[in-house]
Amino acid sequence: MRIIFGLLVLQGCSSVVMSTLDQLDQIDPLTADPAGFEVALDMPDGVDVIPNSAMVQFAAQRVDTGDKIGGDFVLQRRNEGAAIFYIAHEDLPEMRNIQRVAQIWEANHADQSEGSLSVDMKLCQRQDLLDMDDTVSASIRLIPDGAFLPLVRNARLSDFLAEADVEMLPRCE
Repeated sequence: MRIIFGLLVLQGCSSVVMSTLDQLDQIDPLTADPAGFEVALDMPDGVDVIPNSAMVQFAAQRVDTGDKIGGDFVLQRRNEGAAIFYIAHEDLPEMRNIQRVAQIWEANHADQSEGSLSVDMKLCQRQDLLDMDDTVSASIRLIPDGAFLPLVRNARLSDFLAEADVEMLPRCE
């Protein structure tokens, strides 16, 4: 099963830490404990993540039959100060069930199974003028109590947002 990781990452962006992507390729999301999945963001003061907009999508599909299983899970913020997000404890059983079904499909129909694991977050604006040269960094952890692996280092805000998009950002509440 091919699993694709996504996280505010622009393909070809020089800020993406390729060694982390290589390490992520070695982790099997079908067997990795979702309780260990966390995303940490280091953002400029002018932006934040809209509450309840951080989502992880996990899906699997059988190409031959069209059968699909998956879910969208809201990532909970560890606390108000730090931008560390994790899968809510009450969502873990459902995510583990999706993993079990996908494991069976993979074991029995590897060439007819595919899957995806991705993260999406929506930003809001805390101040009127943003410095597009401010930087954003992201780290990811997929192993309980494991180290955070740097995924994006010092990417300019302009790598994620076009000037026109900044005008469309909602105000943080």
